[in-house]
Amino acid sequence: MYHFPSTDTNFSITENLSSEIKLKTLGLSISTDTKKALYTGLRFGYQRWDVKYKFKGEYLEYLAAPTVIGAPGSGGPVEYSESSKWRNDGYDWYYGISAGWNYQSWAISLEHTIYKMDNETPSFAALALSYNF
Repeated sequence: MYHFPSTDTNFSITENLSSEIKLKTLGLSISTDTKKALYTGLRFGYQRWDVKYKFKGEYLEYLAAPTVIGAPGSGGPVEYSESSKWRNDGYDWYYGISAGWNYQSWAISLEHTIYKMDNETPSFAALALSYNF
């Protein structure tokens, strides 16, 4: 959500853009031996993505009085808003790397995956600590 307060006291703008991303992936992960002290891996695959966007803008403007040019707030407020929704979907590749370290029954791992989506490249990173029984 963005709010743009103006140095000019005649208007105020608040805009909110939200998105929801759904992914379906089919891929392959290749790794060195995960039971050794250090291990690494690669992942890659194909994805179907669907992004839904929602936009809402609220605008407040104080009109100047017709007799005094530039007098802020003297003409009363005018409020207006606009909203829209749109969607973008498609198919593309994803790829990533992972690394981990085992110590006795404990393990720590780090992974990073990049998803290609039209003109955008969102990514996902995770750090995990686990205990093996």
